[in-house]
Amino acid sequence: MNTETTQAQTALTLPQRAAVALNSSKTEEDLRALVASSIDITEVKNSAGRDQAHAIGMRLRTARTSIEKTGKAAREDAKEFCAAVIAEERRLIDIIQPEEQRIIKMRDDYDAAIEAERQAKIAAERSRIEGIQNRIKEMANAPLSVIGAGSGAIGMKLSALLAVEIDDSFAEFKDQAASARASSLEALERAYGAALQAEESARIAEEQRRAEAARIEAERAELAALRAEKEARERAQAEQDRVAAETKRELEEWGKMLADQRLSEEQRRAAEQERFEDAEQASGTVVKPLTPEAAWPFPNDARQRQAALPVAAIVDGPAVLGVGDFGARLGFTVSVAFVSSLGIEPAEKIKGLPKYRESDFQRLCAALIVHIQEAAQAQLKQAA
Repeated sequence: MNTETTQAQTALTLPQRAAVALNSSKTEEDLRALVASSIDITEVKNSAGRDQAHAIGMRLRTARTSIEKTGKAAREDAKEFCAAVIAEERRLIDIIQPEEQRIIKMRDDYDAAIEAERQAKIAAERSRIEGIQNRIKEMANAPLSVIGAGSGAIGMKLSALLAVEIDDSFAEFKDQAASARASSLEALERAYGAALQAEESARIAEEQRRAEAARIEAERAELAALRAEKEARERAQAEQDRVAAETKRELEEWGKMLADQRLSEEQRRAAEQERFEDAEQASGTVVKPLTPEAAWPFPNDARQRQAALPVAAIVDGPAVLGVGDFGARLGFTVSVAFVSSLGIEPAEKIKGLPKYRESDFQRLCAALIVHIQEAAQAQLKQAA
């Protein structure tokens, strides 16, 4: 197929090319003339008319079938032509297509490389911007990250932010970074001051709480000690009252016994006196009878009685004894007032409680002996 033939064939439209294949101009005239020859036949009335209609009908059929055969032949030719065209097309394409694909591939590879480079630049730019924005965001969110934290954590965050330098690494976002840093520094400084104040208030409150707790505990301990002391005094007083009553009873019994003894002694002395008088009268000598003081086997002077007691082994020691210790050793309760009435005062007071030395207990024993002697002598005199 040359260029002129291709141009001549492509100059006709498809309907025109179909008309050429079927010789439509000449065929159309013949067909119209054939149709016109039978226009006058409007009715078949006899055999002659039937023969006429049959003859004209056959000519019309022959014309139609002739057109169909010509069209079919043209279509077959067209199919064969189409297949030939396709085959030739493929042959010619196979000549040029590999080179076309090679050249186009080089072009596409270049375009792809350029696009990849462009996308890489876009990604790098996006990453650069995101990195800067993340740094700015981190500075802006610094106060939020230490909400509820102590002054130590806030101080560390503040120091870290102060160390950040707003340099060219922030590029076109340098002003935004500086603004975020300044705002966060201001917020962190306020938070740091508030945290210090809160911690100081908490420390003072804790100290006050502990002091109050210590005071309450001390008051409780003091109340407990006072209560214990009161109970001890009450027990001691009750025991002292009991011992005093028992002592009084014993002294009364002892006094009664001494009185009875005194009465017997007086009766004896009276009898003795009579005997002495009888003897005096018989012998002419004067015999002096015993007086109550002379009959009493102990010295009359209190100092003499105190000195006569066995206290030579008194040894001083630390003041650690209480009246309870005295009562435990003596077997009966004594009070501070009773011990003082015997002339023995506490060596010192520890937490308000009187304390005595070991020597005080020995003096107490000596004083008790004197006290009992005096009570017995007084009862004896009363009975006389």
